[in-house]
Amino acid sequence: MERTAEFLRAKRITAAAAFTVLGILSVVIIRQDSLRHLDKVRDHVAADANEVAHGLEDKLFFLELFADRLGIVAGFSGDVSPEMLARTADEILQYYPDIVTVAIAPDLKITHVAPREGNEKALGLDYREIPGQFASVSEAVRTGSTTLSAPTELVQGGRSYILRHPVFVPGSDGARGDLWGVVSIAIPEDKLVHPLASDDEHGAIGPLEIAFKSLSGDGRILGNPEVYGKDPVLQVAEFLNKRWEVAAAPSNGWPSTSPNLLPIVAALLVLTVIMTAISAWIQRLSKQRERALKLLTNAVDALNAGFVLYDEDDRLVICNDRFAAPFGLTKAEMRPGMRYATLIRLTAPFRAPE
Repeated sequence: MERTAEFLRAKRITAAAAFTVLGILSVVIIRQDSLRHLDKVRDHVAADANEVAHGLEDKLFFLELFADRLGIVAGFSGDVSPEMLARTADEILQYYPDIVTVAIAPDLKITHVAPREGNEKALGLDYREIPGQFASVSEAVRTGSTTLSAPTELVQGGRSYILRHPVFVPGSDGARGDLWGVVSIAIPEDKLVHPLASDDEHGAIGPLEIAFKSLSGDGRILGNPEVYGKDPVLQVAEFLNKRWEVAAAPSNGWPSTSPNLLPIVAALLVLTVIMTAISAWIQRLSKQRERALKLLTNAVDALNAGFVLYDEDDRLVICNDRFAAPFGLTKAEMRPGMRYATLIRLTAPFRAPE
């Protein structure tokens, strides 16, 4: 009986240990799968951010070419005809219809705009009288290269990034001469960097938020600066003769779980049910064994003669008091599992010499 109780206790401990291991294993599996999915998502976002960076680089390069074309004509002829400006603006709008304004400003005063409709208020604007715009104009003139301003309030309404291209009159021997003016192209604030839906195969990411931060000293940020508080993927791109840090993150945050979570949990639940069923079956068999052994013990104790039973390994299975009494032993002292050789040694003093 005691051996059966010990057997049951051992089985319960084994079952508890198995369920504990299963619980720990479940947590580890789910955690590792979530981390693998997060790494995969970050790779997707990095690829998308790289695509956006190349798209912005191409866009700004294209606009810079058109601004440069207008600047060359203005620099050599001293002016740009309204017809040429309109034709150039039409070409730009064919590729980028979200462009707000293309403006020509000889001596930093706007004389031509395209398209004209909606931009009439910009005509006659002197950049020197508007500090919010003059800073970016001054930067372009000082560096002698195309620059991109921070989002700026336009006199005709709205906020835009403004591409500034300085124009200089050709000097002697091809050297740069005096400043002629500036060509400006306005890009709406929400159109410079278009939201991009990631190509995650599970659709768990959604649209991305993108920002570009200048690495050339001024730390200027294009796009949404809040991206930097969302553990973004970081890359480096180059455009407008500057190096930029590209930051990208899902607008709805990084996924905390994997799409495989439900199948994994379902599989673990099935495994738990199977283990529970096996444990219950073992306990039921153990209780049946305990009842059978109890019946056998009662029957053996009721015998009028001594009775002893050994297993195939010569270990004691059961005996009664009538068997133990002649040897000065009690049934309690003859514990199940005792070897036959041990019993011979204990009973030797009570056996007649051969």
